[in-house]
Amino acid sequence: MTHRLAPLASVCAGALLALGLASAHAAPITYTGTDATPANTVREGQAPALERARFVDTLDPLRTRLESFESFLVGSPAPLSLLFGATAPALAELTMPDPRVPLGSFGEISDPGLPGARPTGRFNTSPGGSQWWEASGSFSISFDAAIEAFAFYATDLGDFEATLTIEWFLGERSGGTRSLRGLPGDGTLDFWGLTDTGGFDRVSFTLTQPSGAAADEFDFIGFDDLIAGYLRAEPELPPPQGVPEPLTLALVGLGLAGIALTRRRRP
Repeated sequence: MTHRLAPLASVCAGALLALGLASAHAAPITYTGTDATPANTVREGQAPALERARFVDTLDPLRTRLESFESFLVGSPAPLSLLFGATAPALAELTMPDPRVPLGSFGEISDPGLPGARPTGRFNTSPGGSQWWEASGSFSISFDAAIEAFAFYATDLGDFEATLTIEWFLGERSGGTRSLRGLPGDGTLDFWGLTDTGGFDRVSFTLTQPSGAAADEFDFIGFDDLIAGYLRAEPELPPPQGVPEPLTLALVGLGLAGIALTRRRRP
């Protein structure tokens, strides 16, 4: 009897283990939306604002924070200690590689209203604000503890057909990679958000030029309104009553069928 039941027990145990792992480690979910003609503002009813609302709706409002870059001096380079609305201590650190890769990568706090500011399609996305983080090449944001959700607005991504690659990590383990390509044109607006129940404590950004671009040609992107937080807690389900769920029925049926089979074959 042991010989007949062992394979069936393995199948049942494997099914239960797979069910537990699937619920404990759901796949990362990304939210993206693009507005090709935002006219230097976040327009209500357009894809970036709608996707941001969908993203925020999944978060725990008591454990969600926003970084708008309004507290920094214009022209401040990396590294930057990001408070995300707190007073102290810093919740994250924004850094650029040293030496900068690719050579010539650049990043600073920007404001379009100052003399000498670059004429660009980048713009502030914070209501009542004026500043943003402007960068080319690559940079990273490292958090002091693992989070489950991260998002940002990106401006002017499509004018030079560059690709923004986003990768997130928990320690040294990569949680995944996504690429973002803006629509062609100057002054576009993109929203990008990520939720990952496995948690992550670092997000890296790499902006690459299309093939054929000159070695000294760099695209610049504006980043603003970063969101960091945690997902809403799942409501506790009441104890199962009445009719078992389909998966439970299937597993019980497999067990009964195996027992019946061994009884029929018993000498």
